[in-house]
Amino acid sequence: MTRNRPRRPIEEVLDQMELISEERAAYFRSLTVAQKIEMVGELNRQVRRQVADRLHRENPDWTDQQIQAEVARKFLNESDEEILEFVA
Repeated sequence: MTRNRPRRPIEEVLDQMELISEERAAYFRSLTVAQKIEMVGELNRQVRRQVADRLHRENPDWTDQQIQAEVARKFLNESDEEILEFVA
């Protein structure tokens, strides 16, 4: 899938990254691949719920099916940054 948006330069992305403590880094390194995948899956579910909650607040007349379709559309067509800005 080709996106029509220009990508941000890596330097800009790196400037916005936060460093984590060595203890937290060690914790993440200690996780198994399965645990890391589960963590990413849970984060994905949380963000999808937040997107759905906002859509429901903004469109109270929409059905659950319409909300879920819009959540899917956002995740297919928008960048991670745009989705996170939407739920912020």
